[in-house]
Formats: sequence, C-alpha cells, structure tokens
Amino acid sequence: MTIVQNFPNFREEQSAKIPALTLLTSLGYQFIPPSECLVKRSNRTVVILPDVLRDVLKHKTYTFMGKEHKLSDSAIDKIIHELANPAMNEGLKAANEKLYNALTYGISVTEFIDGKKANPTIDIIDWGTPSNNKYHFTEELEVDNAHGTG
Repeated sequence: MTIVQNFPNFREEQSAKIPALTLLTSLGYQFIPPSECLVKRSNRTVVILPDVLRDVLKHKTYTFMGKEHKLSDSAIDKIIHELANPAMNEGLKAANEKLYNALTYGISVTEFIDGKKANPTIDIIDWGTPSNNKYHFTEELEVDNAHGTG
C-alpha cells in the first residue's frame, strides 16, 4: 500500500529557510518582519521600501560644473517612482530589463542648477563601496500581480 502525502513538508522549508535567514543576519542585513515590511511598502504591489530608498537618495550627490550637488526632492521622487512602478504595459521581459538596467547602471534625472540643466545618472547601488548600501530582508514577501491577486 502506498501512502500519498498531501501536505507540505515543513521540515524541508525550515531546513532551507532558517539557514538563509541566519546567513543574511550574520552578513549584517537588517531583518524586517513580514507585517512591518508590508507597512513600509504601503501595499502589496510595491516591492521596494520607499522610505529606506528615499533616505539613501537624500545622501547621494552628483557633480555639475565642478561642484557637488544633492538630489532635489523631485529627482528623488522620480527615481522612487521608476523603481516602484516598472513598465508592465511593455511586458514582463521588457519591465525586468528596464529594472535590471536601472539597478545596474543607474537612473538619469533632470536637475536645474542656477538656471542650467543637468542630467546626472544616479547610481542606485554603490558597486564600488558595498558598505554604502543598505541591506534588508524579510521572511516572506507577498506581491500582488497585475490583476491584484497574490
């Protein structure tokens, strides 16, 4: 007689999940409980932490005409909007490619300094100095699809 198991193997989940959570913690990543993560995301369609990203971007600078400048609030809003709202109308592959490029190469913004237009590209990830980045993780991240279902 064969016994069919119709329920998940929780031991397998725990044998994979706990070591991963432990590793990320030991690497210095900040754990955010799923309920708190959802609050920080504002809803289940947003997959970034806008407030954390805003805090990081407030410290980013770019050089224009030999001087360092901080990002304007409108430039920060543009970057957050672009990362939080991928262009799904162009299809999943195109949206993923745009997001990949933004994270890898940065996002261009338009700034005006003393009436002159600047178009700096802002790195989202500091590849040269990884310690300048903020690292967070959660146990599980539920995301609504384009139809509003998880």
